Amino acid sequence: FNDASQIIKHCFTFPDTIDEDKKCITELADSILGIKIPGVLIEYDLRTKSYFLTDWENEKGVENQYWKEFFKTEKNEELTLAKYTTFDTFIKTVLSGKMRMNSIIGMNDRSEPNFINQYLYGEKPISIYDVDAVEPLYKANRRYITSFTKLTDNLNMWRLYGDNSAGVCLVFKALNSQSVPFLYPVCYVDDDKESPITKVKSFIDKLKEKGINFTFNSLNRWYNFFKSKDYSEEQEYRFLAMEDTPTNWFVCSDNGILTPYIEKNLRSSYGSIDYKQDFPL
Repeated sequence: FNDASQIIKHCFTFPDTIDEDKKCITELADSILGIKIPGVLIEYDLRTKSYFLTDWENEKGVENQYWKEFFKTEKNEELTLAKYTTFDTFIKTVLSGKMRMNSIIGMNDRSEPNFINQYLYGEKPISIYDVDAVEPLYKANRRYITSFTKLTDNLNMWRLYGDNSAGVCLVFKALNSQSVPFLYPVCYVDDDKESPITKVKSFIDKLKEKGINFTFNSLNRWYNFFKSKDYSEEQEYRFLAMEDTPTNWFVCSDNGILTPYIEKNLRSSYGSIDYKQDFPL
């Protein structure tokens, strides 16, 4: 009975230092990240033994506003983005009038879905054989991306993604990049250079040194825009769409994974956009 009582106490007891912890979080967030976090927004999750912000799901909340500023491009910036692909894919795209967006699970680097969490929190990579991985993999399969680069007519991009220079390079324009939801440049994580993401890691690490765990729950929406510095030469932009129902499924030739995809209508001219149906570039 005593053992059971201790287990219950351990699982359902808030820290004795909760007020001091909240003060420490607000002070470090201000000094390291430059953001003001009201103490009333900080709560403690008994399940994960970690503090979090209660407004993390709010589009205009502190967390999401921070990440939007993090990836922010110049106001009204006109972007020219290139997409290298095979000639066969180009023909299929033109004939169908649709742009395909594949699930993140089918991408070349299968460690991507957990890359930023592993970097910030030291979490183990997702494995399809891990029972705990079912939920994150389920969510990842409802995230669809298409990738671009700022490099037009680049030899290395032709080699890697343009069918070894036998394919095509499609060029798209966004007249106002900020008007397109979830079109952002990829953040390449490099510990050797100070950057906004290394500051986030410093914030988390300094809290850990004080025995405080803090979780950015909203990263579940933003993790697709982080990659290792090993890919930095690609100067990648990504457009992310989140849909519950795929258009169809295919077996990815690169890794043999059954992968869902969606399709969005290509537009012949600029005008009003239905983001549910239309490709925004």
